[in-house]
Amino acid sequence: MTFEERTSALAAAEPTVEPADEFMLAATVADFAQLLKQTAPVSDRQLDLDDLAERADALAVRGVDRAAELIDLIAQARAAR
Repeated sequence: MTFEERTSALAAAEPTVEPADEFMLAATVADFAQLLKQTAPVSDRQLDLDDLAERADALAVRGVDRAAELIDLIAQARAAR
């Protein structure tokens, strides 16, 4: 088997365009999981449950599906600490 190296150009997002709410929910869920596992990418950013709660609250205000569930999970994590 042979392998051929290929390259492709990557397009950056327009800096003035906000990510979709569903993407922000997924990113917040991922950060929450990483925070619970205490992994370096999140701990290096000094992210905490309060930061995630603010993000989840903002998503819930905008009516993002499942944001309320994330808010409940963050509240449970706060209570457990």
